[in-house]
Amino acid sequence: RWRKYYFATKDGFLLWYVSRAYSGFDRPPRAILPLNGCFVEISSDNPCVLELIHPDIKQFHVFLKAKSRDDASKWLEALKTAKKASWENANLGAAMVEALEMKGSAIQEEKLEAVKLLEKKAAEINKANKDRMKILERERKLIAPLEEKLERTDAAVNVYLQEKNEIEEAIKAEEEAQKRIAQSKLALQNKLRMAAMALRRLETALSYELNEVEAKHYHRVSGMNHRLHSKFNNTFPKQGNKKGRSSTLKSFNSNPEKKSQHMTINSQNSTS
Repeated sequence: RWRKYYFATKDGFLLWYVSRAYSGFDRPPRAILPLNGCFVEISSDNPCVLELIHPDIKQFHVFLKAKSRDDASKWLEALKTAKKASWENANLGAAMVEALEMKGSAIQEEKLEAVKLLEKKAAEINKANKDRMKILERERKLIAPLEEKLERTDAAVNVYLQEKNEIEEAIKAEEEAQKRIAQSKLALQNKLRMAAMALRRLETALSYELNEVEAKHYHRVSGMNHRLHSKFNNTFPKQGNKKGRSSTLKSFNSNPEKKSQHMTINSQNSTS
């Protein structure tokens, strides 16, 4: 399988680029092939193919395929012309090749160092992860009892809160009951006050009626006394001792207000 590249000759060297866009002399080529001492000929199998062999460079056997036989002939002449470079250019090419090889060796060493550094970092990270897992395991063992204690504490707090709610509900119910009792007491006091007022009105009415009854009874008794007095005087007209008795009875009967007041006070005392 053929791959397309861009080649150029300069000072006895064949410069190998990836493409024409990257063929500037300010850019390094992919490879440098010294043409001094190199055998260049047309391949016997394909007239469009050039075969390059350098006896002093190991594994230097390059096949270049041109677009046509004419292009292959032109390249052959150009490569033969480039082989006439000076001995200094040849030494320069060897030095460049050696420098590239050394640069490749340095890059390989840097790569090995980078790999070793990465392996060291990976080992450190692995060790850190193991240490972290150990620390996490110890922390888990320490945290497990605390979590169990916290769960028990949460359960106790929940029980306490439930009991607190029950007590608050009981207190609220008791306050409601006390409020109802206070309202009932106030209503009962109002009823008692109204009953006392009604009782006083009844006592007043009874006292008034009793005074009227006593007044009627007094007038009746006075009339009877008067009749008895008249009858007594008619029966015993000239007895002096009887006169004093009659005057006494008359004085008693002549003060009906005092008698009425005396009877009213007695009736009120008996009623109360």
